[in-house]
Amino acid sequence: MDINGELLKRIKDLEKRLDALSGQEVLTMTALTDLTDGDGWWTRSETWTRTSNTTFTVSGNLTAVFVPGTKIKVTQTSTKYFYVVSSSYSSPNTTVTITGGSDYSLTASPTKRWISYVANPQGFPDWFNWAPTVTGFSSVPATVAYRFKITGRQVFLVIAQKTDGTSNANTLSVSLPVTAATIGTGGNWTGANGLARDNGANVTTASRWNINSGGTTIDFYKDMAAGTWTNANGKRVYCEAWYEI
Repeated sequence: MDINGELLKRIKDLEKRLDALSGQEVLTMTALTDLTDGDGWWTRSETWTRTSNTTFTVSGNLTAVFVPGTKIKVTQTSTKYFYVVSSSYSSPNTTVTITGGSDYSLTASPTKRWISYVANPQGFPDWFNWAPTVTGFSSVPATVAYRFKITGRQVFLVIAQKTDGTSNANTLSVSLPVTAATIGTGGNWTGANGLARDNGANVTTASRWNINSGGTTIDFYKDMAAGTWTNANGKRVYCEAWYEI
């Protein structure tokens, strides 16, 4: 597809988004956004004021712009990337909560700002590392990978504990990169682990992970019910999991 065709496609996609917005939101969104040719990023000209390493504010109600899963690129000494986790409006400002995992943090108000709704804008890493709190061990697994990505309102994560830690409890949990959505009483997400080790040996039957509605941790069980772990010797898990935000 030539550049004109690509731009036309993006304009049509943007028109669909604008159809759902009020007149004032349309004016705000279009007046402060310039399409950057070819790379999937839209330049933002309004001021973003940093309030913490994971939040900033903008003037007006821009919750329709900063929806969960929106990709963000900023210049703040160097180039940094984030996902939007949530946004909320309280007059006169919108507060935007973001995450760059353990790879990026917003340490000052950015001097240049971009957003993207496309799947793969130029330069965006897509996958981020995070540094969770891991419980159930006197010595946590030393060789690990904790990775996540966000697509819309879905978080997909990979937990790979590549060496055993030393167990000191019959539980095992890992803190999430983003708090799970609250979806009602009894709501949860669960699935099978790819690998589990307990008491220094591989578990040869299926085991599972579980994330509760509104949860901040992913919890692991030694079987597909709620089997507990041995509180001594080697223990670890591998899993791929997903949940809503």
